[in-house]
Amino acid sequence: CFMVFLLYILKASRIICNRYLSCRAAIGMYLPIHLSACIMIGGIVKLIFKKLNMNDNAKKQVITNGTLYCSGLIAGEGLAGVLLAIAAVSGVDKIWSLSDMIPPYILTLNSMIILLLTVFSLIYFSQKKSD
Repeated sequence: CFMVFLLYILKASRIICNRYLSCRAAIGMYLPIHLSACIMIGGIVKLIFKKLNMNDNAKKQVITNGTLYCSGLIAGEGLAGVLLAIAAVSGVDKIWSLSDMIPPYILTLNSMIILLLTVFSLIYFSQKKSD
């Protein structure tokens, strides 16, 4: 409720334009923070590429490449989720569980490193020229 109230206040004060007040603003209400943060990071990367001093064709190519790359990441995450579900049902995840042996701060650090590598790979593959 607070997010909706905040968006209406920002809209009324003309800080946010109407085009930004769509369903994208409500994503944080129904998705967990680890998904919402990734969507936000992707939007920030896209905004940075839109603000760069490039011609229109290059901007469209970079945004298209980035969209295709992110679609591949989403598809790969879905496939990995299916494999992890099979491992959970078969009981293999109990054998290979490392979460009890590794301290939580190491797991968090690994997650942050993987997130940064993913963002850098998104930037790299978005700018890559297609043959």
